Amino acid sequence: MTTQTTTRHPRRRRRTIGICAALALSLAAGLGLWARSDGFRIAREIGDLSGVASAELERGEGAPSERILRVEIAPATGETEIERILEATEAMVDDETAYSARVSLGTAEVAVGSRYRAGIHDAVQALMALSTLPDGRAVLDDREIVFDDADGPPLVNILEWLTVIEEEDLRVENVKVTEEEGRNAISIHRLRTDHREVLQALGEWGPDITFLRLEGAHLEIRTSLPLQALGPLAEDAQSAARALDPESPRVSLETSDRRTLSVGDEDPGTALEMAGEVEAGGWSVQWLNSGVTAIDVTASEGSAADPSLLPDLAETLRTAGLPREASIRVDEGALFRGTLSDLEDLAPTIAQVHADGYVVRWMREDRRPGPDARVRVEMPAGHSLSEDSDLAAAIDAARSVPWPGTGAITLTTTPEAGSSEDSREVTLRSAATGTAEDVQVDPDHLPGADQVQEAWDATSTEG
Repeated sequence: MTTQTTTRHPRRRRRTIGICAALALSLAAGLGLWARSDGFRIAREIGDLSGVASAELERGEGAPSERILRVEIAPATGETEIERILEATEAMVDDETAYSARVSLGTAEVAVGSRYRAGIHDAVQALMALSTLPDGRAVLDDREIVFDDADGPPLVNILEWLTVIEEEDLRVENVKVTEEEGRNAISIHRLRTDHREVLQALGEWGPDITFLRLEGAHLEIRTSLPLQALGPLAEDAQSAARALDPESPRVSLETSDRRTLSVGDEDPGTALEMAGEVEAGGWSVQWLNSGVTAIDVTASEGSAADPSLLPDLAETLRTAGLPREASIRVDEGALFRGTLSDLEDLAPTIAQVHADGYVVRWMREDRRPGPDARVRVEMPAGHSLSEDSDLAAAIDAARSVPWPGTGAITLTTTPEAGSSEDSREVTLRSAATGTAEDVQVDPDHLPGADQVQEAWDATSTEG
């Protein structure tokens, strides 16, 4: 037994020596790789800098190569040290060691990207000025500061944050305040000193304002209030906007169900009173302005408006006090777009042809170049453009609703319920009593352009 044990020891020693040598080689190779890695470079060039509390690479939300370098600066770090840290961080982004970087100090953070970034001096100034916010955090990205993670009301906090920006003379163009899940609460573009006055004037409305946007002299507000309750807020917003433009305040108020009141220099109460009368008539006001020069309406139940009810709408708008030259859109302009005078003249005819099975959509155009109006005639189900009588009837329906200048006219079929056929259409341009020009037909289907031209021109009353 003694002899056998003695002969095994050299083998064990040789095996142990081999394992140790392999481990040493592996360790040396690993150290070599680590010394050449991005992590080693970050630890050496940034982590060892005075004032750096931590520095590490994280995987971004995009491609695996889009790694984010996060650097945390220790409290009480001096301005010179912060500047060196930012310079070293920018170098990492410039040579693509990291796709972008975030450098933080207390409640402040600066974004460093490959294309957009604040200047070193501005970034140092922002980090130091915003590092001890009593509520929330601030992120500087180029010339924009985003405030988030705050517990207090946005309209209260924003005034405190603007005070810091003004007192520290931070070079900022845009300011945003976000709430839970990144939802914007306040957005200020092209920051002006008089924006503070606007925000102060609206402070008491904080619980009712879900979003506020200031861009130059324009004020946009989204609110949880219904349209008919907008009066006091609209008056206060108008008064606040006068601080930006005393001659011509511009305010847009949008309710939670996406209905809008546009306020200028006129009394918004007048417009809201008129909207109430329109809605009492069974319609829903989607957009109107305080000058009551334009209004958008839809059917109150949210479905498409019934063309047979357009005469009632015209009477409701007239009784409510809408001027005859005011612009009207019905179903966002899909059914009708023109003046009240147009609607009063055309509504009875549109209702009559609807009773005959046709849907006529009439739209006055104000954009140039282009037609002066568009008229679309949807034929009864089962009618065909290739049938002379059906084509003639569709042309009569179009001619029955005259339009100004040159109109773009579309005649389209309506497939029967359950049919797999697509609708067919022809388009042309013509004056209300004129001959056809620029006739466009589907080359793969009847009718031909000559047939449409002949049928249309046969109804022309121009000499």
